[in-house]
Amino acid sequence: MVVKQVFDHNLRAYGKRFISSLKASNRYSEGYLTSLETSVAMAALYAEGQGWPGVREISAEHMEDYFAYLQGRTRWFGERTYAEPKKLSKGHINAQYRRLHRFFNWLVERGYAGENPLVHIKPPSLDEKTVPVVTEDQMRDLLTLADPALARTSAHHFRLVRDRALLYTLWDTPGRLAEIAHPTKQLTLYVSDVPADQPSTVASGPTMPDESTVDDCYEIAERLKIRDQLPQSLRTMFDERTIPETPKAGSEKFANSSWHCLLGNQDGLDTLVSASLLEGWVVDTDLSVDDWPLEKAVDHLLARLAALKQENPGKTVAMLTGGELSCPVTGDGMGGRNQAFVLSCAKRIAGHNIAVVSAGTDGIDGNSPAAGAVADGETIRRGADLGMAADDFEQRSDSYHFFEKLGDLLMTGPTGNNIRDLRALVAR
Repeated sequence: MVVKQVFDHNLRAYGKRFISSLKASNRYSEGYLTSLETSVAMAALYAEGQGWPGVREISAEHMEDYFAYLQGRTRWFGERTYAEPKKLSKGHINAQYRRLHRFFNWLVERGYAGENPLVHIKPPSLDEKTVPVVTEDQMRDLLTLADPALARTSAHHFRLVRDRALLYTLWDTPGRLAEIAHPTKQLTLYVSDVPADQPSTVASGPTMPDESTVDDCYEIAERLKIRDQLPQSLRTMFDERTIPETPKAGSEKFANSSWHCLLGNQDGLDTLVSASLLEGWVVDTDLSVDDWPLEKAVDHLLARLAALKQENPGKTVAMLTGGELSCPVTGDGMGGRNQAFVLSCAKRIAGHNIAVVSAGTDGIDGNSPAAGAVADGETIRRGADLGMAADDFEQRSDSYHFFEKLGDLLMTGPTGNNIRDLRALVAR
């Protein structure tokens, strides 16, 4: 008990436990762990200087004071200084918030703290930057300027070939960046918005082996009859079968390459699991529905939920899942696959003590401004009381306006990130 009291008043010690816990999972890079450790150590140093209480008593006000301090702090503690000291960037402070948020979540999960104080504080703002877009015509002009045929000398020829290769890289061709950079040692860090077994489709995989082939490309163009819609230069490449193949797994171009996913759908699902377990719920997960037709996924997940409830009578159970579903548009309404999923579930759970939530982690679902929606056994009745027929809204692909009238939309705004969709089905 004495040891527990010491730890209650030692944020730094808990930080060491936190890092040890993450290291034991063997899921995170040393660089990421170092950044987490540094962020916690910085906060602990400030806490000690300010005489903060133990971790159970750290409040939102304490953390607001800390972030205010960071906004006025220069980049270096020690002797190294700038002629004109620079303040910490908004991006740096936002990163500190996210790392500490994860740390406090861990404290709550382990029972060392009753609540994460950062849940009451919005993330520090970031500077928004408009990224200029190069049009197709501008790209072609650049390629024309880099045409090796225009070379005046051998050295000039080399520079034009190099520049042309780099411009082609900008066209997001899978593996091309790795191909050009070989034999340089390459490290790819990415946030994944694609299935876990298809990492090369993240941002078209410019540094990763390409699973597709040029023959696939030709076959798709023929099957979809899109050849005549292509620019003349591309039509010629298709007709003459001159599109160059992309680098494949096992190629020497990837001999010095490694790839590391920093964040993906599984991480989001893990967070959802942790939050559900803290509620005392019985939890199960199912990612097998990824890319399934929506109706098939609804039937499958509700059946899994019913079985989980039957196995655990008297307890609240949760079926958690992620990934994306196939949702054909059948009308001119507003919504997306998450809201459509919830509306479909709402019809099946009517009158039952079940709740369903589904949302896109990017904060945007389909052509609507909502991230997703929530429903329970009373949703269909409440809609009927307002003169709304769920089938009608479903047929018009207008789930957004159905949930908008009920006040059951999830409105987060764009999150600036995307690790696919997350869903929870809960039964009491």
